[in-house]
Amino acid sequence: MRRRTKTHLDGATDTDPGTDTYDSIDWLVKNIPNNNGRVGLWGVSYPGFYAAFGLIDSHPALKADSPQAPMADVGNGDDAYHNGAFFLTANFGFYTGFWPRGPKPGEHDAPHPFAPGTKDDYDFYLRMGPLSNSELYTTNIRTKYWSDMLDHPNYDEFWASRALGPDMHHLSAPVLLVGGWFDAEDLGGVPKLFHAIEADGSTAALTLVMGPWSHGEWSRKDGDKLGNLNFGSKTGEFFREKIEAPFFMQSLKGEGHGKLPKAWLFETGKNEWRKFQEWPPKNATHRSLYLEARGKLSFSPPASAAEKFDEYISDPARPVPVTSEIGNGMPGDYMTRDQRFASRRTDVLTYETEPLPHDVTLAGPVTPVLRFRPLARILISLSS
Repeated sequence: MRRRTKTHLDGATDTDPGTDTYDSIDWLVKNIPNNNGRVGLWGVSYPGFYAAFGLIDSHPALKADSPQAPMADVGNGDDAYHNGAFFLTANFGFYTGFWPRGPKPGEHDAPHPFAPGTKDDYDFYLRMGPLSNSELYTTNIRTKYWSDMLDHPNYDEFWASRALGPDMHHLSAPVLLVGGWFDAEDLGGVPKLFHAIEADGSTAALTLVMGPWSHGEWSRKDGDKLGNLNFGSKTGEFFREKIEAPFFMQSLKGEGHGKLPKAWLFETGKNEWRKFQEWPPKNATHRSLYLEARGKLSFSPPASAAEKFDEYISDPARPVPVTSEIGNGMPGDYMTRDQRFASRRTDVLTYETEPLPHDVTLAGPVTPVLRFRPLARILISLSS
């Protein structure tokens, strides 16, 4: 059995999704009749994570790999923690749907979906109190997953050791990375893996695909609409027929029109697909946007200290909901919903530029840098 070099695999019999994939491919090409010795691998969400894992020290027969909506860093950007923020309602709804395995492979107890007892999950979470109280409602899970997340609220070695980006070295199989602009679950994994593979300088072909989709929508729907948005064409069908199928046909059977571009992205607003031979685009210009006092947003830095400062009062007992209505779990289209209701709250800051003289297209990584200056107000009662 092939061994990975990652340090947490210490024994000769240690396994992980990468070693399992290697052994599975090895068995398939040696035992399935009439195969051409070329294997393709793809998956969406957790299977996308497995597909990405299969790239590490990959089997020589792996000739095409397409991680789609993969988790690349669960503790910072995907699934559990979205850039440090615990994704409460999605995580709670997901993990309370787990059920324990039975004593034999393939056996399990009947699932017991969690019922909060109210149609208003916002009210349920307020009444639940701190996240530690969640374990009062998750006794049916019987798994370490939930407890591990609660035990590691910060990005520590537990999460860092599980990140895939640092293992993307010397890849040999062509890679098609696929994600959705409106994927509320694993949006971060796709660009993280893309930039990690690019930085490594692997000679294998690499293509990034991003479309106007929610989580995994490109694999099962037309992709012409999402929530209240209309994209003017069947983007999911386009991806499957014009991008995904040619990628595998070329890599596995040598049929097709040749290599794909470095990036094939759907530009929302204009509702059109764009191809790029480099990503970020070669002609892109790095710009900075500055938050200013009184809700102003500008491409020029603030002129004075007073213009650099803004404040609001946060009340933990009245957290800001993502949507005006929160039901069980999170709806797949919530990222497209009108969130202007939140801007009317006194604990939400909204920033806006002056009218722009020309169109501005955002392309490439967007990195926020926020500096906080917390204010402490201490009341002291003195008695004689």
